[in-house]
Amino acid sequence: MKKLNRILIAILLPLMCACETDTTSFEIVVKGGEYFPEDAEVVITRRRLDSLRKLETLVKEKFTNGVVSYKGKVENIHSVSFSVRSASNGKSGSPIILMALEPGTTEITFSSKNDYTFKGGKYSEMI
Repeated sequence: MKKLNRILIAILLPLMCACETDTTSFEIVVKGGEYFPEDAEVVITRRRLDSLRKLETLVKEKFTNGVVSYKGKVENIHSVSFSVRSASNGKSGSPIILMALEPGTTEITFSSKNDYTFKGGKYSEMI
């Protein structure tokens, strides 16, 4: 009887965990803040649907120990622009990177102000 209980637990536990998986959570991790000024911040924006000229700021976070990590929820996948800017004058310190805001973890690692690697995100890697 104990063996049957263990088998049932071994089968049911993974199924229960799979049912609780959240498919709308995303995380964006940016590494390499040491290549930017102290006041640098990560800014992620998207074009508003009512006007292509208006931008909506989704994320505006400063580096902590060279890293920015931002978590949130996303209902629909959409295209966003990512850059690192100076908080004092708003000038971009990195290239503007187009990416998809989508469930899962997306990691951007800078090895200089203009050189970066991009990992994660099925749609972001396509862009």
